[in-house]
Amino acid sequence: MRILVALSAVPCDAYLQHRMREYGYYVLPILVGDRLVGRVEPRFDRKTRTLEVLGAWGDTSRVDEALTSLAAFLGADRIDSTAL
Repeated sequence: MRILVALSAVPCDAYLQHRMREYGYYVLPILVGDRLVGRVEPRFDRKTRTLEVLGAWGDTSRVDEALTSLAAFLGADRIDSTAL
């Protein structure tokens, strides 16, 4: 239930026009325990099997840990976090 409450507090900017977005197009929350500490905008390139980070906001010290887990789930061979 805590995760659901935390996720409901994350606004979805996907339906807003580009100039009105506060964050990226599809932004995922960074959860540490049961706390929402930041946001990250990943993009998975299926052709190159690369997980790219387009942007990150808030406490991004735990982004690498979260991206490693997401990359394993997606089957990514590489993580490109040069935008951080």
